[in-house]
Amino acid sequence: MLSPRVIDIEKYIVQAGSVTVKELSERFSVSLETIRRDLQELESNGSVKRVHGGAISLDNADAGLAFNKRKHESSIEKKLIAYKALALINPGDIIMLDASSTCWYLAEALPDISMTVITNSFRNVLSLAVKKNIKTIAIGGEYSEKYAAFVGTIASGNISQYRVDTLFFSCAAYSKGNGVWENNEINASTKKVMLASARQKVLLADTRKENRSGIVRICQFNDVDVILTEKDENNIRQLSRYKK
Repeated sequence: MLSPRVIDIEKYIVQAGSVTVKELSERFSVSLETIRRDLQELESNGSVKRVHGGAISLDNADAGLAFNKRKHESSIEKKLIAYKALALINPGDIIMLDASSTCWYLAEALPDISMTVITNSFRNVLSLAVKKNIKTIAIGGEYSEKYAAFVGTIASGNISQYRVDTLFFSCAAYSKGNGVWENNEINASTKKVMLASARQKVLLADTRKENRSGIVRICQFNDVDVILTEKDENNIRQLSRYKK
């Protein structure tokens, strides 16, 4: 039988979707080793899956959050990141945007200049449709109402046909030692193909995602050229951008 603390931890993980060992240790005022034992017990019980540095809920095989929920989380931070990203875009660029809420804020912020934007996000397409100087290419595939995006093998096949100057993408978690992560295979597989299609890879991620992990690794940390957060001092790395 699970102890009251372990039951509370289980409830918290189900609500949060993914958590770190450190986060649980601070929340429940117990040691990191105690949390690791609790997570091992929950994993044996079949309710969570342990990942590097934490755990994710298995109540839903697709652990990603719906777009409408994501766009309201850390919205101020995401807007700041989006405006920073504008400095990496020039007239005539061909860019790709994933279906993250941070990239939606970037689509909203893009100036109406001559450029091409390729995206699998339905929300991005709607935001770009009113900008007459932007050529928008929508990636087709299986439509996910949850993510407001086109995903799956058809979408991945379509994405692989393109080569772009810059990919802007986000993630569920990242860390310098363990790479960039997503919480479900659906979005991770799409982003992996996007990364292979881009000359420059720009990660847009607010700092609450730092030093965390998910269930599927998108890429290694060193595969990313530029990482933008909402805080200048927390921009882990910003290399000189790709020059045509």
